[in-house]
Amino acid sequence: IICYERGRFCNFSINGKLLAQMEVNDSTRAILLSSDGQNLVTGGDNGVVEVWQACDFKQLYIYPGCDAGIRAMDLTLITGMASGSIVAFNIDFNRWHYEHQNRY
Repeated sequence: IICYERGRFCNFSINGKLLAQMEVNDSTRAILLSSDGQNLVTGGDNGVVEVWQACDFKQLYIYPGCDAGIRAMDLTLITGMASGSIVAFNIDFNRWHYEHQNRY
């Protein structure tokens, strides 16, 4: 997965084949890939944390907006905000993985 131009994402295979691409309406400042590589989490100047399916960039969840832009994220989904505050989000990657498996 490659992020460029502050909100454009591409997913390539190991052989360089383009698998998926997307553009978000935010200046992305922080990205995080789950440890199993299934989910991508993004945050940016709008203060919104979004969770995507990594293989095809299907949006899985949007957290309510924060009062400042997001500058950093951790796997436990603790975000550092532009205002200096810290916000912790509750995220269960297993829930989305389980729901996705049951749909297809």
